[in-house]
Amino acid sequence: MNAWNVLALGIFLNSQLAGQELRRIPTLPQLLGEDTKKEADLTLADLEKIFRNHKAELFSEVPNVWKFGVLGNWCDALKKQPKAHDLQPMLLKEIGNQKAIDREPVGWDEIAVIGRGGDVGLLMECVIGISGEAGFNQVFESVVTEDNPAKLKILLLQVNRRGERAKYNSIVETRLKTLQSPRLKEVIAAYLKTATTGK
Repeated sequence: MNAWNVLALGIFLNSQLAGQELRRIPTLPQLLGEDTKKEADLTLADLEKIFRNHKAELFSEVPNVWKFGVLGNWCDALKKQPKAHDLQPMLLKEIGNQKAIDREPVGWDEIAVIGRGGDVGLLMECVIGISGEAGFNQVFESVVTEDNPAKLKILLLQVNRRGERAKYNSIVETRLKTLQSPRLKEVIAAYLKTATTGK
C-alpha cells in the first residue's frame, strides 16, 4: 500500500484537498535525512531508525491521512526486506501501544484511514504480510492478552482485506473454543456468522 492507494478514495471525493494532503507526505529518505537516497536502497537498519526516531511523523491519535500514507510506505518498504521478521517484535509492541479507532469515519480523510483499520490495522497487515499465519497468531495472542475487542475486529478486517477468510477461518474457529473473554467471543461469533451468511 502506498500513499496513492491511501488517498485514492479521498482524491475521488475531494481532489483538491486530497492533492494538498498528498504533497505533505514526506519520503522515507527525507525522514532519514538522506534526500538523495532512493527508497529501494533503504536498509533494514534505516527502516528501524525511521520507526524509532520519527513516530511523530508516523502515528496520530486521531485519523491523519498524510501520516497514514507515510506509515503505509514504511510498511511496504519493510515487507521487501529479506530479514523483515527481525523487526516484528517492535511492530507487535507498537500494536499494543496504539489505540484502536472504534467509530464510524467522518469525512473522506477518515474514510481512507479508518476503512483500513487505522494505524493499528496497517501494523497488523504488515506483520501478517511478513510472517503469514505465524504473524496472525502472534497478533491474535497480543489482542487476547489485551482483551481488546476493537483490535480483534481490526485484525479480522485485515483477513477480509487480504481475501484470506478461507485460510484463517479454521484458526479463528479453534481459537473461539479456547477464549475466556465474552467480549472477544462475541466479536469472533459475529465474524464467523458473516462468513456463513454473508451478512
